Amino acid sequence: MSEATALLQQYLAQLAARSVTHVPLTARALSHLNQAATPPTAAATTASATATPSRKSDRLAALAAEAGKSPACRALGTLRETLVFSSGSAEAELMFIGEAPGAEEELKREPFVGPAGQLLAKIIQAAGFKRSDVYISNVCKFRPIIEDGSPQAKRNRPPTPVELAAGLPFITEEIRIIQPRVIVALGALVSHSLGIDGNIADLRGKFHEFQGIPVMVTHNPSHLLHCGQDSAGVKEKRLVWEDLLQVLKHLGRPISAKQRAYFTNAAS
Repeated sequence: MSEATALLQQYLAQLAARSVTHVPLTARALSHLNQAATPPTAAATTASATATPSRKSDRLAALAAEAGKSPACRALGTLRETLVFSSGSAEAELMFIGEAPGAEEELKREPFVGPAGQLLAKIIQAAGFKRSDVYISNVCKFRPIIEDGSPQAKRNRPPTPVELAAGLPFITEEIRIIQPRVIVALGALVSHSLGIDGNIADLRGKFHEFQGIPVMVTHNPSHLLHCGQDSAGVKEKRLVWEDLLQVLKHLGRPISAKQRAYFTNAAS
């Protein structure tokens, strides 16, 4: 059994443990899955086994090429064609993981560059990092398709559990390559993909673990965009900022009085 298959089975087992008994697939997806079930040729297997670049950046580039032609992702028939892999430093100590790319990300082939990404960039800067200092990726590497009879245009939707499962082997390998000191999981879909179950209210504010690496679960920036500028919205932003302060403390980064005071007028 391949590692990718084992991870997929592990994720589906997690869904089953949460009483998810059925996963919807289109007829096209079923057809593609039957084709993808064909075992790889001996030559392809040998080539994969011998191609082990040592530098992190080279390994990431090889992984991106593999993700771009992933049979598991292509087989679903529910994801668009353009690969959106990752951005940032291969030597990062801090890694942010989101759900899936949207229209802006697909256009620029870079994660978190739309409105939510611009907010994430501000959070990263407020924490004392440059965007290029950290590593940013998504579990799902392709923008999910909306099939409702109308042009998709800039409309986006969250990835399904199956779409996340198809991307899980790649984000898992990214984590192994980067070996960050802390992972920030942006949203419940991400934390669930990493095997960290529960709702955001229960999960945030404390560290969890994935492959021995501390994971801080917090709200996706897109959630903050919908919170508004009233006192309730500011409180939500303060919660996210408190999560980031814990990350900074864990990393041993200096925290200024100004940083500690962000959104404190709404803290309760």
